Amino acid sequence: MARKAHLVKPPRPVVYSRSGMSTTLVAALLAAAGLVAVLAVSYAFYLVGRAEDRDRAKATAPPETEPERPSHRTAEPGDHEHRVARDRRRPLPPRRPQR
Repeated sequence: MARKAHLVKPPRPVVYSRSGMSTTLVAALLAAAGLVAVLAVSYAFYLVGRAEDRDRAKATAPPETEPERPSHRTAEPGDHEHRVARDRRRPLPPRRPQR
């Protein structure tokens, strides 16, 4: 006897996930895992940067303070007061070439 085509069972569909998770759920979980990974790496860099800042702050010496200036004049005018002013002034711009 010949088998009829309508009596043959079709093959079962192939299931790629045994847990039966939907594609949307898988996508959401992968996105969440990626976000957590990015945040973890960012936090690690943040901690390293804070540690470097702390080490750099410990390594720098405190700024030297200028000696106190006397409130009264001890030197004659023209002695070293003018030299001090010239030493402290900003550098002069370069001179223009003469024609």
